Amino acid sequence: MNQSILNENFNFAARMGDLAEVINLLDGGVDILARDDVGWYALWHAVENGHEQMAEYLLEQGFKDFPELVGFALILAATPAMVKLLVRYNPDCYVTNDFGMTARDLMVNCGEYESIAIYDESGLPKPPLNLKLLRGIKRRCCLDRWSALMGIAVPAELRHRLDRLIQDYPYDLKKHKREFLKITDEVSKSA
Repeated sequence: MNQSILNENFNFAARMGDLAEVINLLDGGVDILARDDVGWYALWHAVENGHEQMAEYLLEQGFKDFPELVGFALILAATPAMVKLLVRYNPDCYVTNDFGMTARDLMVNCGEYESIAIYDESGLPKPPLNLKLLRGIKRRCCLDRWSALMGIAVPAELRHRLDRLIQDYPYDLKKHKREFLKITDEVSKSA
């Protein structure tokens, strides 16, 4: 069988969580770093599809030596359990997706507070929060996420100020962003 077919089979087995087939293919000489036809690694498939046992096996078989690949896997992690597994392998926390967002940015954006707590408790570096998060999501939600992330309570009068601005100028994202930054600055100074 040619190498590209073996690589596809290897990545497909990882995607499906077929550990026996992955072990068989690795024993048969498939490179752990074999990519599929779209450029994905087996680890990424395992993580995206929630196969924790598969992900741990692949990490132990060699992916742990490539922090940037583990960092991208962390971007794909959909469950706190997967985040908990990946942070043990010292991922590169500054790896970004195509939109310039780190794994932590995505956790904040999606409101994955349990994953954020696991990440923060791991002692990994915390890249600065990407303000691109402010685009395309409601500023109030972003304010709630920011306050949860920073562990700082935002007074009700400041929340209302942002709510009024969003209501009065629903499409002026620059105004929303300026007000959001003013509020977060005020709260940070008073904390």
